[in-house]
Amino acid sequence: MENSLKILIVDDVAENRLLLSRLVKQMGHSPIMASGGQEAIELYAADEPNMVFMDVMMPGMDGYEATARIKALHPDRWVPVVFLSALDSRDSMVKGLEVGGDDYLTKPVHFATLKAKIDAMQRIFRLQEQIRQKSIELEHYYFQAEEEKRISAHLMRQMTDADGLRDPSLKWRIFPAEHHSGDLIAAQRSPGQALYAMLADGTGHGLAAAINVLPLPQIFYAMVSKGFPLSSVARELNQKAYDWLPVDRFVAATIVVVNDRDQLVKVWNGGNPTAFFLSNDGEVLHRWVSRHTPLGVLGGDHFDSHWEAYTIVQPGQVVVVSDGLSEAENRDGEFYGWERMLSVLQQAPPAQRYDALLADLNRHLDGAEARDDISVMLIDVGSQQEELAFAGVGQAQEESADDTWRIELSFGAHELRYFEVVPQVMSLVEKISGIKPHVTSLFLIVSELFNNALDHGLLRLDSRLKNSPEGFEEYLALREQRMAALTEGNICVSCERTVWQGRRVLRIRVKDSGNGFDYGALLEDLANNHRAYGRGLPLVKSLATDMTFDGDGSEVVVLFGY
Repeated sequence: MENSLKILIVDDVAENRLLLSRLVKQMGHSPIMASGGQEAIELYAADEPNMVFMDVMMPGMDGYEATARIKALHPDRWVPVVFLSALDSRDSMVKGLEVGGDDYLTKPVHFATLKAKIDAMQRIFRLQEQIRQKSIELEHYYFQAEEEKRISAHLMRQMTDADGLRDPSLKWRIFPAEHHSGDLIAAQRSPGQALYAMLADGTGHGLAAAINVLPLPQIFYAMVSKGFPLSSVARELNQKAYDWLPVDRFVAATIVVVNDRDQLVKVWNGGNPTAFFLSNDGEVLHRWVSRHTPLGVLGGDHFDSHWEAYTIVQPGQVVVVSDGLSEAENRDGEFYGWERMLSVLQQAPPAQRYDALLADLNRHLDGAEARDDISVMLIDVGSQQEELAFAGVGQAQEESADDTWRIELSFGAHELRYFEVVPQVMSLVEKISGIKPHVTSLFLIVSELFNNALDHGLLRLDSRLKNSPEGFEEYLALREQRMAALTEGNICVSCERTVWQGRRVLRIRVKDSGNGFDYGALLEDLANNHRAYGRGLPLVKSLATDMTFDGDGSEVVVLFGY
């Protein structure tokens, strides 16, 4: 606002108006004069003065009524009205203030008093204008911030949402402490139908924490869809977080792989609370404590991508939560706590555990706002083996034309230690016309044949070790040792689209440089094999159109009709 004010002077006596206008002009302000109440209202509406000096006793409409009407014209705009009256009574002053007046002076008005009143009002105007400008800025900032929240929330939903989150074996929920959540849950089936699920918890909460986890889902979904193993997924996520985040930011994460067909659960836990396997009867059968640093803390070879496995001995649920759950405070400052969470889950039937946990958490909070994001993820395990194992099996089609396509890849010891063979082979196979509906079956075939060649042909591992949970851990440890010591040997993988007996087939050949194995003993009927090992080759045989080994078992050829 400028220093000069527009001041409306209302008085039915011309001499009084003239005297006040001179005083106002001497102070550098602009007077507007009205001889009565109705004229004052009209001039106020037309000129919008900054201040009003109002006579009380006037013929027709008095100053009280004129002030009330003036105040009603712009109720959201403060314009001070100072009453000028020869009536020096308490009742007159009270009535003036009641109708909306802001001050009261008795006539005759001294110049010094009038100047002091105008100066005081002018200071208030300046402060009021500053507040108004700040209010406009805050309002603009608020609407801009809300629009940014809306757009960022939409983008994050688009980037994090996936069909895998609607998997029937998965139940999950995120309670954000603010508009954005720094927690993230992602889930996806691999080409072999293993369920990969990740619960990530970025440093802090709100938009800053949400940005921490933003680059992770794209990497997670891309790698899982191509069939990369858990260790590779963890390494790639960590490297992205390490390159992306400031040094004081990181992402705690738990990555779970559930393979019902192999009766196996694999977990990598870096910085999150302990995940656990809860049987249907409420017994905690296994725990996965955090043995690794969160994503983004260590880079390159310093990062440990080793996971822990658990062999499924009975159906149950994998339970993964963020630390916001146990640290959720109610209005009395009491934490929800680990023991209460476990008690609720153990007492509820398996199908009702998820709902029971959320309901109990709501009772605990009782409307209080959580200080940190809360995430809960439950995965049903051990009840979908047959449905998953045979998903996507196709029938061979008649084909008379000789439509061929062929690739051949050979991997030496160095490549086998550091190269993810199966996802790379499948990335080429997927390009074949008409193959897409059969990716699940082909992934199972290629991965089983390759792992069989590596584990038994080159590493000379005995699958009978897998017959117990302890033996399986020994098997994995021995496999890791022998892989690290592998210096010679090779595996050749070739895929060829061709015609066999008048039908279009994909011919898959895997040959290793090992001494072979007794494959005949493993080719028993899949339905009669209830062991924790020896299930891969019977499964391949059930999916393939034809399968043949050479004499010692070091070479296998599978024909897959599609």
